[in-house]
Amino acid sequence: TPRVWDGTNGQFLRALHGHTAPVCAVGIARTTNTVVTGSWDWTAKIWDTAAIGVPVTTLKGHVGSVYAVAISADGRTVVTGGWDQTARIWDAASGYCRRTLEGHTSWVTAVALSDNGKTLVTGSLDSTVRVWNPADGTLLYTPFTAHTGRVLAVAISADGCTAVSSGQDAVAHLWDIRRGVLLRSFRGHLGPIHAVALSPDRQLVVTGSSDGMVRVWDATSGLCMRKISG
Repeated sequence: TPRVWDGTNGQFLRALHGHTAPVCAVGIARTTNTVVTGSWDWTAKIWDTAAIGVPVTTLKGHVGSVYAVAISADGRTVVTGGWDQTARIWDAASGYCRRTLEGHTSWVTAVALSDNGKTLVTGSLDSTVRVWNPADGTLLYTPFTAHTGRVLAVAISADGCTAVSSGQDAVAHLWDIRRGVLLRSFRGHLGPIHAVALSPDRQLVVTGSSDGMVRVWDATSGLCMRKISG
């Protein structure tokens, strides 16, 4: 069951009831109270966190678990990725699936959408990262293949110019989305990297690994600036 907490004081606010299986992904719109969740019950659900905890819309279409979700800054567009090897683009208001993106050859485990909704990045257990134009569903570049293991997480800058991916190979890669090239790699973790983030100014990359460490990296030099444990 997803739960909503006050980020200032850590107080529990409400539970979001509706999924019938474990919830494995959450996305939050930057400028609204809208949240999207993905579940093993084959659905994604859209919620208004200011309401009583009943889903506004249920997104049905994936044939299998929904492992990854993202939502545009304005809350109007949702992206999901799942066991069926597809990513899907949805209209949040109506629940209509605008487009199904095919091409990955294994589960889609990570999705990230730029704030303006014009660039989409997906990662998969097939070890590739793909960049798409959500408007027409076209693949912008040949798949990125720098990872030597499953891709577990992706993040994209607000302007859609830069993305970072991480995976089972314990490496994170920074990509120039405008040119479709690898900028640099971040090595140092001793286990798979399950979470990545980019600072708003694109100067920092943050990674979280099963080795118990969070690392903060300088995006320009690739140097690890800080290690956080505990």
